[in-house]
Amino acid sequence: MASNNNGRTASESFKAQALVYRHMYGILDSMCLKWIVDFRIPNIIHNHGKPITLLELVSVLKIPSAKVDSTDLFMHYMAHNGFFDIVTIHGDDDSNQEEEEKEAFALTAASELLIKGTENPSISPVVEMFLDDPTLSSSIHHLNKWFYDENRPLYEITLGKPLWEFLDKNPANLSLFNDAMASDSQMIKLALKDHNMVFEGLETIVDVGGGNGTTALIISEKFPALKCIVFDLPMVVESLKGCNNLSFVGGDMFESIPKADAILLKMIKLALKDHNMVFEGLETIVDVGGGNGTTALIISEKFPALKCIVFDLPMVVESLKGFNNLSFVGGDMFDSIPKADAILLKMIKLALKDHNMVFEGLETIVDVGGGNGTTALIISEKFPALKCIVFDLPMVVESLKGFNNLSFVGGDMFDSIPKADAILLKMIKLALKDHNMAFEGLETIVDVGGGNGTTALIISEKFPALKCIVFDLPMVVESLKGSNNLSFVGGDMFESIPKADAILLKLVLHNWSDDNCIKILRNCKDAVKVSSKDKKG
Repeated sequence: MASNNNGRTASESFKAQALVYRHMYGILDSMCLKWIVDFRIPNIIHNHGKPITLLELVSVLKIPSAKVDSTDLFMHYMAHNGFFDIVTIHGDDDSNQEEEEKEAFALTAASELLIKGTENPSISPVVEMFLDDPTLSSSIHHLNKWFYDENRPLYEITLGKPLWEFLDKNPANLSLFNDAMASDSQMIKLALKDHNMVFEGLETIVDVGGGNGTTALIISEKFPALKCIVFDLPMVVESLKGCNNLSFVGGDMFESIPKADAILLKMIKLALKDHNMVFEGLETIVDVGGGNGTTALIISEKFPALKCIVFDLPMVVESLKGFNNLSFVGGDMFDSIPKADAILLKMIKLALKDHNMVFEGLETIVDVGGGNGTTALIISEKFPALKCIVFDLPMVVESLKGFNNLSFVGGDMFDSIPKADAILLKMIKLALKDHNMAFEGLETIVDVGGGNGTTALIISEKFPALKCIVFDLPMVVESLKGSNNLSFVGGDMFESIPKADAILLKLVLHNWSDDNCIKILRNCKDAVKVSSKDKKG
């Protein structure tokens, strides 16, 4: 008799239980992070000057012997979470005997960000504000009240007053908050390192809601000719003094903001209050390179009738879920961008700054499947001497008009593609130019999950003696026709894959669980032919 388990197998139920427990005990991750910050373990390892052994660590911490094993457990757990590296070192014994190998803990990029008191950025104060201050951290336990309250933010419900008013009346909490925001702003140093062009041509900039001026101070020191104004509530800036090209101004951003050539907003939602006209008449907007969707989320909440799409690499958005008018789409902006009434590009142009050499010596480039030309437009503006052609289906480009060095051409890439010095198709053709050896000795290759065959088409044209097979679901390839050394085969990669000398897997494995990935890879292994040379061996 079947057990009463909602029709689930025992295996499914145990996996579900593990999922629930993993989230239930997830608070331990935060508490372990709090532990290494409170005990200043990153500083201890940093000051030690080399990886530290467990016995050396507990000696510095003066941990009771009864808690040594627990310390070891915590350190290994945080190493598993990426905060430490476990390395092997040799003992410092001066005897002639062979040095003993010992396990030691080394810093990682994450734990280096938790080191206090150096010139490098440290975000320990952020951890302390959220995890050490029970006044703020306990607010999360009142989400049920927040869901039944129409307008008030969570902190206002739990604190009994607006956050800013609470901080103004509680200097200790205000100090924690300011230290946290200041430490977070230190990260901007890294952003400024290779992006000087962002501030080129500016004479003045206002940091709205700039707090104690940490961000503006970094900018002012980096650009001494730029006048930097920190604009915040009078109670925030009244005791702060400017220097050189840095000044503080008190006021209310809902009334007016000081005039400047540029505005720095670290709280985008507030910027939307008086700029509704930017989104008037729009039904859809795509945030290209939108990451985890923070910006799009703010816009979607402010404009519930506006469909907001976050578009980024599949590995970035695959675990993110949309809701209401917010959705996530994975893809490559160099292939195509979802259709919309407006495109939001954040710092995409900067991506071209350090890759000028890719376009050196080119007179023409064709963006195959370039859609509305967003990518080509960016390139054309960056390289005005480069003729940029957007090539897509006639129905896509017929209403689009080019200008200057940008033009639109309609056609079918399976028939022909406009002549050019380079083809923009995830830059595959350019990548093949100097990597012919990757295909040497191959007679056949299968592109698993190859879609409409764009990648395989490029390879087949580059290597006419190589038989290229696009393998995808029957519904994907049933209407596609091959040519010369390119063919299409329908099937299921979980059952079998066509035999070949090599398998091409592109943007496939990230969509599947570990178990399914193993199945795919096993089928790939089975599909790869054994060469006659190997058989003889």
